Amino acid sequence: MTDFLTVSLFVIFLFIIISLSSFGAVWFYTRWAHKKSILDIPNQRSSHTQVTPRGGGFGFLAIFFIFFLAMAYALSFVATAVALVGVALVLAMVGAIDDLKGLPAKVRIVFHFIVAGLGVYIFMSEPYYLNMGILTLKAPFLVFTFLILFSVWMINLYNFMDGIDGIAAGQVISVSLATLFFANKYLLDVDDSTRGLVFIFYSIALAAACFGFLIMNWPPAKVFMGDVGSSVLGFLLAAQAIWGSQEYGVNFSVFLVLNTYFIGDATYTLLIRAFRRIKVWEAHKSHLYQRLDQKGISRKKVFLLLVSYNLFYLLPLAMWIQEKPNFSWIGLLLAYMPVFILAFKYKAGQKS
Repeated sequence: MTDFLTVSLFVIFLFIIISLSSFGAVWFYTRWAHKKSILDIPNQRSSHTQVTPRGGGFGFLAIFFIFFLAMAYALSFVATAVALVGVALVLAMVGAIDDLKGLPAKVRIVFHFIVAGLGVYIFMSEPYYLNMGILTLKAPFLVFTFLILFSVWMINLYNFMDGIDGIAAGQVISVSLATLFFANKYLLDVDDSTRGLVFIFYSIALAAACFGFLIMNWPPAKVFMGDVGSSVLGFLLAAQAIWGSQEYGVNFSVFLVLNTYFIGDATYTLLIRAFRRIKVWEAHKSHLYQRLDQKGISRKKVFLLLVSYNLFYLLPLAMWIQEKPNFSWIGLLLAYMPVFILAFKYKAGQKS
């Protein structure tokens, strides 16, 4: 009991320190961005009406990288941590250039595949397989192909879904904190519990860094994270899923369930636009969360609905399919159907 209390207090203390550090970094960046005119000017496809600094991802990512590397060093997990941060920095650089000057879609996607491939390679080891509960992929080619495509989609969908104040940060916070519910039974149930502690700290640091940013991004937002933030967050959550499933035996479908809303909304909207022969690469405001915003539901309510859905509906489903992997397909169906039904109801992906 004493050990549990000590660890809990340490985690809370750590969360507060990282959150405050992130808030401070983002606050200073916001002031600097104003002076340098690094601003997002509203247009007809924007969901905001005020000129707002962009690129706030610089601030919270810097804090996350610093704290994660420090803890990885303390737990003798340096090589993997440095490799992960190095790959993420490449993606951040691509996002920063896109924020400041713009990059052709073809150039971005090439880098996304390179980063995704390196990210998968970091956490894969023989024997190559992927446990998804309902099935296990054992052919190395299939495993690598699936995980690379998954990572590329996560990188891009976070860019698509970062369209209203607070939503991307709220998603990362709730998903990362949800992974902690698997800590005692799965992440620490390995030969070397230090490995489990590194993953737990990774999730805590990611959630805390985003919480610090959320203070500045809470409606009405004082700063946007930009591509430098959204694309890297997508990559880091993809890495979280791959890492958790490969190192600790967590059913990969668990992470598909925890990430349901962003994956479901982005995928449904893209498929509908493609089916209706609408240019899928063009910016738009037809995702489900944007439809809710257009219907007059406040962004604070959308945020609270998202976090509640993640923690009170998806998390119990994820814990259930981890215990009952043969029912993973039912868990996935129960997770995604509400999103698809609402997306259909509010005409996500269709022209206004």
